[in-house]
Amino acid sequence: MNWLFTPVWSERWIIVIALGLVTLAVLRRWREGRGGGPLALRAAAIAGLLLVMLNPQAPLPNEKTGKSKLVI
Repeated sequence: MNWLFTPVWSERWIIVIALGLVTLAVLRRWREGRGGGPLALRAAAIAGLLLVMLNPQAPLPNEKTGKSKLVI
């Protein structure tokens, strides 16, 4: 199955938003000084948001078997 990514926004904007969120997550981890657990959860959330913004679609194959029927 082939996946198609049809983002509503430009890919550049999506990259800028993702990099901004990653930067904010790293800065917050640096400021708080906690372990890598919260940073991993934030990175997973950012990856999920990135996947949603890319709008993935899996087209179904259009298989026709035989002739179409005309009902009168």
